[in-house]
Amino acid sequence: MGAKQVLNKTNIRVLLLVLFLHLLMVLPHNLICTAFAATRTSAASGNWSADATWGGTAPVDGDDVVINSGYIVTLDTTASPRNVTITAPTSNGTSTLAIGANTLNITGSLTLNGGGNNNRRAALTISTGTVTISGSISAPTQAGRTDITFSSNGVLNIAGDFASGINFTASTGTVTYTGGNQSAGGTYTYNDLIISSSGTVTLGGNTIVNGNLTINSGTLDNSNRTLSVAGNYSNSGTHNIANTFSVSGTSDVSGTLNITSTTGTKTFTGLVTVNSGGTWNNSGNETVAFDDGLTTSGTFTGGSGTNTITGNLTVSAGTLSFNGTTSVSQATTISGTATFAGSTTLSSTLSIAAGGTLNTSNGLSVGTTTDISGALNVTGTAGNKTFTEAVTINSGGSFNITVNETVALSGGLINNGTWNNSGNGAVTLQEGLTNNDTFTSGTGTYTFGADQAINGSNAITFSGAVAISNGVTVTNDITVTVSGAITGGNNSSTWENAANSTLNIGGSLLTTGTLTATANPNTVNYNGAGNQ
Repeated sequence: MGAKQVLNKTNIRVLLLVLFLHLLMVLPHNLICTAFAATRTSAASGNWSADATWGGTAPVDGDDVVINSGYIVTLDTTASPRNVTITAPTSNGTSTLAIGANTLNITGSLTLNGGGNNNRRAALTISTGTVTISGSISAPTQAGRTDITFSSNGVLNIAGDFASGINFTASTGTVTYTGGNQSAGGTYTYNDLIISSSGTVTLGGNTIVNGNLTINSGTLDNSNRTLSVAGNYSNSGTHNIANTFSVSGTSDVSGTLNITSTTGTKTFTGLVTVNSGGTWNNSGNETVAFDDGLTTSGTFTGGSGTNTITGNLTVSAGTLSFNGTTSVSQATTISGTATFAGSTTLSSTLSIAAGGTLNTSNGLSVGTTTDISGALNVTGTAGNKTFTEAVTINSGGSFNITVNETVALSGGLINNGTWNNSGNGAVTLQEGLTNNDTFTSGTGTYTFGADQAINGSNAITFSGAVAISNGVTVTNDITVTVSGAITGGNNSSTWENAANSTLNIGGSLLTTGTLTATANPNTVNYNGAGNQ
């Protein structure tokens, strides 16, 4: 009977042990740590791992830690407390947690409580070490008498909110927001700022980044705050901008950048690159300055604000659209699709690569040469379309005028591809016309405003009229058919047929002006149905 009782007691002990071990396996780790957590309060200045610093037992992982009474606790090991509270002393001094070069992982929150005057403070200092906080940083009491100070290139990772009002010194350190929806403090100056969030990080005050701003994931919302970046800007997440934003270094967008208002200014001093898959959306129709050029292979929507590009504009792929006034000081190269719906001034060269397309529905001025291997489409009648130097259409390229609009070719036209004036717009030429491929003139009038030649390997048909300005001589070296009239501005306006050339004229021929057809041989055919 006694042996049976001992066996029963042994079984009960074993059963209880099994149940305990099972609970350890199935309960969340944080609940277990909470159940066994102690609160360790500093009793002297010293190292974190020293029992004497705490008046008995040093903290273990999961403990709550309180540093007060002006003590300085130096982290000399890797530690993972739950909550850390630093409270200013009641007499002058600073209660301090000094991280140094070690690692502190706070699984809860960090609380800083300031004191009764400016000489009674609570401080966290970081040298080259790392502090990771799974919760928030709060300063519920006298925030202005609390400090977070970097002295070197340490790291602070925050998964919760960063309270405003704390005296924050960034030095060469890095702050990373790693949580879900977070408030990013008040008016703070960071060195390097990183957003690696699963939600939205909202600026709580006007913000300065003296180093680089990197958005790896999540959303950075400037709200109505200003933000300036002295270094480089990289965005692989989402960035919402509703006030002044400036970047002194380069800007690289692989995610989404949204400019949502015209408040403040938007200035990009370094080269801006929108990568494939990236999106730039100026839905606020803000004025934007690109001081070192713009390169995009993503989706770029410039809005109806003014876009000033001091440098090159390169559309290497994807789409770009400007609905407002746009200026580019250096070369414009288009390999994707660009749409200029506002008045556009390109002060240097325009090059449209094979597969590239430029659609213009408003004023367009090109300051130097234009080279087309893709397609240039004139789709609107607003503004003037002026090409200051030679326009060259390469094999496979096309210049398409789809509306009744005047196009001024001040530097002449060399067509080795397709010229298609289906909109029957008027065209003015100053430096000659060379046609080696397909030329569809439309019925608009072609005006020759300076001495020049018509030549090339293919014949040309003008389906409308041809006008020769005062004192201008047009020399024809090929076969030209004019379905309408050839008119002159005065008696010195001259059409000259060179040797081996042919002119087929369907309307009147220089009722004012001079025809010179003395070269041998040359032909003039009068093809009109009536008097000529």
